[in-house]
Amino acid sequence: MRASATSAVQKALVVISLVLLCVLLYQPCVVAGQIELSTSVEALDGGVSIDGNKLVVDERDPVDKWKVTYHITAVQADQVSRIFAVDSYGPGLAVESARATSGDVFISPAGKRGYGQSIEWSGFSLEPGGRASLTVVLGVVLGTSGSSVGQDRAPSRDYVLNAGMVVEFVTGQRAEAHESVGKGYSVEVRRRPQVLLTMSSPELEWYIRRPGVYYVKAFHGTVASNALVVISFSDFTHLKNVNTGAVIPVYYSLQTEHPGVHEWILPEELSAVFLEVLPYEEAVEWALWQRVILEEQSVGEYIGGGVITFTMQNVQDAFGGG
Repeated sequence: MRASATSAVQKALVVISLVLLCVLLYQPCVVAGQIELSTSVEALDGGVSIDGNKLVVDERDPVDKWKVTYHITAVQADQVSRIFAVDSYGPGLAVESARATSGDVFISPAGKRGYGQSIEWSGFSLEPGGRASLTVVLGVVLGTSGSSVGQDRAPSRDYVLNAGMVVEFVTGQRAEAHESVGKGYSVEVRRRPQVLLTMSSPELEWYIRRPGVYYVKAFHGTVASNALVVISFSDFTHLKNVNTGAVIPVYYSLQTEHPGVHEWILPEELSAVFLEVLPYEEAVEWALWQRVILEEQSVGEYIGGGVITFTMQNVQDAFGGG
């Protein structure tokens, strides 16, 4: 066995890919019965889009004031009387104002179970074709964790806007009782996909002078993201002499610390393995170790390569071009 001076170069191409899923739906309000009850919601600041009964806001452009408008219209030939309407709001919201075109409005400190304040609207009747409106302004005062968000005021997670107005009333000479339920909304605070990657040099060079088994932490780094990140590996090969075609066997390990004896895999097996990095506040470390076995291969330059891909999974972007 003769000593040899061998140079091996391993290069890794880093690819960052982003999977985007965009779904935007609009569900119109359904009207039926003795009255027509409609509920509309408007953001008084910030940006918002509609996804069914869900209001989607961007965490970088949050909404801290909502305007909820209710309309009750008598659509049948009978008079609608003894109207009593109530709606409850999420625990992170406060009623700042409530104005009605007819009747009396009472702000209750506690609504239905699991909600915060509620509005009670009563003391009015509607002739056939008559209409009454109630406008409520809500301020966002608490994060969904229950602690004050301070000057920023933006909740950190999704929250409920309102339960949906319930209207009780009677019609006709027999004073028949009826009930109608309006639309409730929830708010999704959608985060823009963000990822911060660090990585050692994408190129590794070995200078080996004698036969033996050698290993090193070839590539390593950290991942911090607000979404699930998958690290995958492809096109990794053994080291091959650029002139003669001779091969130096290579093994890989994905341990962050020193790999054990049975924790090494072949390049072709590496492509079937991936790492999942869950959303964390702190950066998560990853590593790829490389082991080479030099025997009696000829002196020369040996080259190999591979691709490391970082993919953000299940990312939704409802704001257009973000």
